[in-house]
Amino acid sequence: MYKTLLTLFALVICNLSMGQTEKGTKLFGISSTVNLTGSSQIGYSTSKRKGDGFETESQKTFNVNLTPRAGVFLIDNLAVGLDLNLGWVKITDDFFDGGSTTANQILASPFFRYYIPIKNVKPFIEAGAGIGYSKVDFEGDSPSDFSFESTSNLLSVGTGIGIATPLGNKVSFDSLIGYSYGQSKEKEDNDSNEKLITNTILIRFGFSIYL
Repeated sequence: MYKTLLTLFALVICNLSMGQTEKGTKLFGISSTVNLTGSSQIGYSTSKRKGDGFETESQKTFNVNLTPRAGVFLIDNLAVGLDLNLGWVKITDDFFDGGSTTANQILASPFFRYYIPIKNVKPFIEAGAGIGYSKVDFEGDSPSDFSFESTSNLLSVGTGIGIATPLGNKVSFDSLIGYSYGQSKEKEDNDSNEKLITNTILIRFGFSIYL
């Protein structure tokens, strides 16, 4: 009986420690990001401004930011592929203008990930760079209110370190802490070549599938 239990335990540990990171393996995954500045990239929040003698209506924000990916291991433990970052933000009852703002973005980013081969969990390092597009629409509280639309080109470069925790033989739960540098530049009415520069420390969680 004890030998049977020990054998089953050994098989489970072996299954967890096996990493499908050999040359030719396909890598698929999906993840989402939380910025260390405190703004979640997937979720719903409300906020309001208060002071002596005044209080605004609640501003409501809904965020979705998901990154599906696909890649292949060129050699053992080294995968390369493509991330597709999809973002959507909806803000209603703006503090100052009323109305609502909607922002959409798409960013395509080639990446590489190298796994450090140890048992049970697999640390990894990752880096990538991408280009993309964003669109922002603001609509006033009524048809006669001010409204506008703007589009921007996006550039992003990032790197990080993480851990892949096996959930069986072909799936892992991935957690990463990293840094990203981003640029956003409006496409029209930008004679001064103005850019928005963003430096971000982030945490990313997701799942990877190895086939």
